[in-house]
Amino acid sequence: MNTQQMLYQLETVRRSILTIQKLQSRACQTQALLQTVGYAANLYSWIDAINHFRYPVRSCPRR
Repeated sequence: MNTQQMLYQLETVRRSILTIQKLQSRACQTQALLQTVGYAANLYSWIDAINHFRYPVRSCPRR
């Protein structure tokens, strides 16, 4: 294997490492987003439950 081939292989490895790093950071962002959505949904269900407890559902408004 000559120097040119070695350099080419190193470059290929470097590129694939960069790609992996990009994908990892994207995965982390996605995970953080999903976690935030999950927290928001959880919070919403808690608020919903508390409101339901404070104001029991009326079948229909009285006139």
